[in-house]
Amino acid sequence: DDDDDATGDDDDSALGDDDDATGDDDDSALGDDDDAAPSWLRVVPGGDGLPALIDHAAAWDPVQGRMLVHGGQGYYELFASTWSVDLPGGLVTLLAPSGDAPPPSRGHSLTIDVHRQRALLFGGQIRGDLLDTVFALDLASPGAVWTELSPSGGPPAPRAGHVAAFDAAGDRLIVHGGTGYYGLHGELWSLDFSSSDDGDWVELSPAGTPPGPRVAAASAWDEASGVLYVSGGQ
Repeated sequence: DDDDDATGDDDDSALGDDDDATGDDDDSALGDDDDAAPSWLRVVPGGDGLPALIDHAAAWDPVQGRMLVHGGQGYYELFASTWSVDLPGGLVTLLAPSGDAPPPSRGHSLTIDVHRQRALLFGGQIRGDLLDTVFALDLASPGAVWTELSPSGGPPAPRAGHVAAFDAAGDRLIVHGGTGYYGLHGELWSLDFSSSDDGDWVELSPAGTPPGPRVAAASAWDEASGVLYVSGGQ
C-alpha cells in the first residue's frame, strides 16, 4: 500500500512561476489574530457530521466561506460523498449533487477554480485501480452539479497521493507527483483552462532542481508570488 506512514524525504521544494482511519472526525482551526499569538480552536462538527476519514481531500471555498470535504477511506467503506463545513461554526451539510458524479475514491486532490466557481477533483484510487479523470463540481448552481471534464492533451498517467493547486493568475490546475501503477511520479503537469473550460493538459519542464518522485507529500500555493511549495512525502 503506497499510503503507508513512513516518509523518506524531509526536504522542502518550491516551484516558482514568474511568467488508516484515525477515529477522530473533529476539525481544528488555527486562528491568527494580528493582536495575539496564533491559537488552535477545536471545531466540533454539527449538522450531518463527518465520518472518520483518511486519504480524503479538502478545499476552501472563498465565495461561500466554507470548507469542502470529498471522499476518502472510512472504517468500512470508500466514500464518494461531498460535505460542506461552514466555518467557524462547524455546521456540516452532506451535499447531494446531481449530474455525473465521481466514483468512491481515496488519494485524490480537490481544488477550487475561483474563476468558474467550481471544485476540481483529479485522480485518486479505487481499491487497486488508479484514476486520471477530472470532475468539476459547480458551486454556483443550487444543489451543486457534477460534470466529468474531457481535457485535451496528455493526460497524466493515473495516480493517487499527488499534490495539486489552482493557479488563479494562470487559470490552471497544477499537479505534481503521486503513485502510479509502476512506481512514483515526479513530473509536473498543468491543466490550462485559458482556452477551454474542459482544459488542456501540458507537461511542464521548469528550470532548477525539481523535487524527486514522491507520494503523500504536502503542498501550499502562494498566489501572490506564484509559487508552489512541496514538503516531504515518501
